[in-house]
Amino acid sequence: MSAAYEEECSLGNDFTSEDLIAGPSMLRRIVADLNKNGIQFILPTADSDSMEQLTYALRSLANIGVKPEFLIDACRKNPELFRNLTTKGEEAYQILKVLVTSCGMTYEDSLRMFSSHGDDLLAGSSADVQARVDVLVICDVESGAACGKVVRKCPAILFAREPMEMRKLVEALGGFFSRKEISAIVETVPEVLLKNIEELEEKYEYIFFHVGYQVFGAVTFFTFELFTIVCHFRVVFTTDSSSYIMDQTLQMCIEGDEFKDCINWVFMDLDDIMMRHEFLLKTGRYTTPDAKRPQKKMVSCSIYGAWRFVYYCQDESRFVLRAASLFSFTIL
Repeated sequence: MSAAYEEECSLGNDFTSEDLIAGPSMLRRIVADLNKNGIQFILPTADSDSMEQLTYALRSLANIGVKPEFLIDACRKNPELFRNLTTKGEEAYQILKVLVTSCGMTYEDSLRMFSSHGDDLLAGSSADVQARVDVLVICDVESGAACGKVVRKCPAILFAREPMEMRKLVEALGGFFSRKEISAIVETVPEVLLKNIEELEEKYEYIFFHVGYQVFGAVTFFTFELFTIVCHFRVVFTTDSSSYIMDQTLQMCIEGDEFKDCINWVFMDLDDIMMRHEFLLKTGRYTTPDAKRPQKKMVSCSIYGAWRFVYYCQDESRFVLRAASLFSFTIL
């Protein structure tokens, strides 16, 4: 459990001994605290069997070591969590077990995720959640902490798409990338598993065949990749002189393993990628690959100065305006 969440759900010290037993008294205590905040729940107090059924998840969690103080505090701070743990207790508990056993979470951390996405997770079954985690394993993401890291990045992986559709997308990605590359891409940008395969294919083919990659060898460049510039909204130059203007251009040919270092290509429209590519072509920074004369090495550059120019641009308007002023270029 994270320190931030521990602080958020601070353990109270005003509970009676009966409150700390996962049963009807605990339910009544939670409901009483919620009522103080204007949130009303009605318990079937006259029906002992129903009351016991409502405590299934809380009782199961307490039995495996989750502190009852934590359970009370979490439920009274999140009414939706309390509702889901009581009205759908058995299925909720099974989903929490999947998060713990397959995603390497503690039960406290699994409750945190469940409190934010409980309704979505309960729209399916625990078997559905497990099937989606299994897709990550198919992508060579190790079961346990590695899967948990991916799930934390994109919780929608657990509920937003049918497992079979995710499997089909992974198979399609296998036509472009190796298993190792797919694993790296999924770990970096897991949202790729939720995207339309046709759109991904269009963007991949454009980037692979129309954009390229060539690292500056002799020059002290920590990055000068059109793919990075296009998909990360950034222009980065490093030279050994007082000017960032370069007379030479590049031909490039991106390899599959370089896609793992970029996030935004998954989210950007093809038109946006094409616009940025066009910009760099028209400014003379890059040339398109020549199939008859492929460029394998970077030729000697005309370098001026000894300083580093680093420019980051987080939105498109700043990218166009600032870069246009640098290169005297305007996109029409």
